[in-house]
Amino acid sequence: MAILPAQDGTVWIATTNGLARYRNGQVTTVSKESFYKLIEAPGGGLWLGGNQSAYLDTSWTYYSFAGDTGQSYPYALSLFAEQTGAIWWLLSVGRPSPHSISLRHTSSGSETYEFPRIDNYSGTGFRQAQEGRFWLGVSEEKQVGGQTYVVARSIGLLDTTASHLQVYRLPEEWETSQGYGLLQDRTGLLWVFGDNT
Repeated sequence: MAILPAQDGTVWIATTNGLARYRNGQVTTVSKESFYKLIEAPGGGLWLGGNQSAYLDTSWTYYSFAGDTGQSYPYALSLFAEQTGAIWWLLSVGRPSPHSISLRHTSSGSETYEFPRIDNYSGTGFRQAQEGRFWLGVSEEKQVGGQTYVVARSIGLLDTTASHLQVYRLPEEWETSQGYGLLQDRTGLLWVFGDNT
């Protein structure tokens, strides 16, 4: 679930049951599709990530990403907007389990960058560390007897300029967490939070 107060006073609410808009004391369902993340575009439109990746302004524009052919249910785990208006997308591109993740960059609706696909990982949090580098919350997965298990929860530092992912494992008690996120404060410290920590 994601909630976004827009600059015009509208509050957008994204859930697995759809997208709703709160304005002037009224709640209106805009879409019944599942969305997990949303950010406001510089021009006032809305970027949405979920089972579908989309841009909403006066009408809907849906996006698919090159290289996803044959992959079932590629979906956006998280989004990040640059000041230029370009968007970074953290995608899950390998369902059914185990998952894979990929990072894509779009500018003016055109894809300009694709980070090599990373197999056997799913992603949660996504924050820019500095230009060209991103912190990711990742879970390493392993399939045993047809079932997918999380074997480690980690923080990854992704360097897009060198196409390199450095993984830092979290303590063992994090392995039972169903989800976690990242927050970087003004001093540069990275905070990690989860549902059982």
